[in-house]
Parts: sequence; structure tokens; C-alpha cells
Amino acid sequence: MADKILVSTAEMSATISRYNEAQNTMMDAQNKMGAALKNLNGCWKGAAWAAMMAKWSQIEANIVHTQEAVARSVLALQNTINYYDIGEDTAKSTGSALDVGTQSSIYVD
Repeated sequence: MADKILVSTAEMSATISRYNEAQNTMMDAQNKMGAALKNLNGCWKGAAWAAMMAKWSQIEANIVHTQEAVARSVLALQNTINYYDIGEDTAKSTGSALDVGTQSSIYVD
């Protein structure tokens, strides 16, 4: 086992930012594709259109599922940062309150 556990809340925050950027990119692509399909709706009919819309429904469900997973990951990372900060603050305050022998005890028999 390692001697130290190193936690970088800055790295975790950077990861959260990357996850949020990826989620925004997915949402943007989903919105653009949805808009493109709406434009096609007026001029494309028949079995091919129905097949395309059925496939799009599957893709859109996968996108939503992925976005939810990213949101859960972001929340878990944010909670980890919060718990780490609370734990670190508690350890610091508890440690600073310890009597570490700066004043000698006088024992009288």
C-alpha cells in the first residue's frame, strides 16, 4: 500500500470541467441533429423516413443515457471534493487543538 494518498482537488475540478464540456458538446450535437431532422420532416416521407426516425429515437435515448451518466460522475466528483475538503479541515483543526507537549505538566506526589 502506498505511504501517502495524494488528492488534488484542482485536478478533480479540471476533470469536472472536461466532463461538463463533453456534456455540452453532446447536447449541442443532439440539438443540431434534432433541428436537421425537423427540417427534413417536411420533405422526406415514407418507409425510409420512418426508419430514420426510429434510429434517431434510439440514438437520442443513448445520448440522454450518456448525459445522465456524465451528470452522475460530475456530482460524484464534486461530492468527493467536498468530503475531502471537510475531512482535511477537520484534521487540521483537530490536530491544532492537540496538546503536543508545548507546556510541561507538573506532577506533585
